Amino acid sequence: MGPSGATPPLSPAVRRHLGRNLQGHYAEALSEPVSERLEALIAQLDKPSR
Repeated sequence: MGPSGATPPLSPAVRRHLGRNLQGHYAEALSEPVSERLEALIAQLDKPSR
């Protein structure tokens, strides 16, 4: 940590590496089927509230 207590920013190389890895994980998650339970919860959100 620096003198002000803030952590130093990540280097551009580290940011690119993290970005590529996160994109890969999100792409995998989006390609998986949605569970029936999650579909039911989403359907409840679409219903108008009373």
